[in-house]
Amino acid sequence: MTTEAKRLNVLELTLAEERLKTEQIENQLQQLIELLNPARAATEPAPPGNTLSVQVMDEDTPSEMSTGRGFQVRPSNPSDFDDEQARISWALTFFKTGQAASFADRILRTQSRTGKPYFANWSAFELEFKKRVTPRNRQVTAITQLEGSSWYQGSDSVDDGKFKKGLNKSLRTTVSTMDPPPALDDLEAWIEAAQRVADARETSKVFEENIRAVEKPAPRGPKALTMVLRTLPPAPPASKASISNIVCRRCGKTGHIARFCDTNLNVRSLTIEEKEELFYGLMADLDMSEIPGAELSGDEEVVSEREDFAKRDK
Repeated sequence: MTTEAKRLNVLELTLAEERLKTEQIENQLQQLIELLNPARAATEPAPPGNTLSVQVMDEDTPSEMSTGRGFQVRPSNPSDFDDEQARISWALTFFKTGQAASFADRILRTQSRTGKPYFANWSAFELEFKKRVTPRNRQVTAITQLEGSSWYQGSDSVDDGKFKKGLNKSLRTTVSTMDPPPALDDLEAWIEAAQRVADARETSKVFEENIRAVEKPAPRGPKALTMVLRTLPPAPPASKASISNIVCRRCGKTGHIARFCDTNLNVRSLTIEEKEELFYGLMADLDMSEIPGAELSGDEEVVSEREDFAKRDK
């Protein structure tokens, strides 16, 4: 017998046991309702099943029942109840364990706090009792049993199939093409490989975001104006001062300045020929100065300056 067949047999047995337990609880509930409602018990026969055993609560039981708020009356015959509230209080004394005990304790605490009955009548109590205490329907029980079991389709379990199918497509492709890839029937290896790939992608994503933040281009400003270069006409050449136009202030000659003039105006250092030349020049200037309206030329002015300079040296 294969593993799948064994699992199916176990599931069928479990469902059969749950069905039997449900039927027994329904029978006991029906008997309890008939005991608490003698008018219906006289007209309708009780269904076959186990006889309901009523357990009397121990006096030393630590519960809300022993304080006198829950256990108001304990008659030997259900027909001795004064009203429906007394019948409800007596029924709650049987709720001792599990979910039933929590249900009864909540009702009694609410009644004690508010001072009012929790249920308006016996029908409201019966409806709430069925809703809270009786098991869920068979469909919900079967679904819960199926979801709590591991099922296989071929060599892959349902968990493997759900995990692989639920993976992101790119993750599934990356994991299946790894070298070496995880075994197809090893769910833990698939989970570990997928987690590694996801972590690596998350790290790379953060790194790429940081790079993009560093390399983010500057915001574009207004477009710069295009400058067109125009060729201007050449400027006329500036007139350069020529050394040939400079006049020496000492000797009156052109081509040099007085600082670099070699003319010696000291009469004592003149030779006889230079003295004679100077003398004749002065005499000529003197003759010219005696003529009215005559003006000295540039050379004559230079000679006069030399004469004055010579006189000052003497």
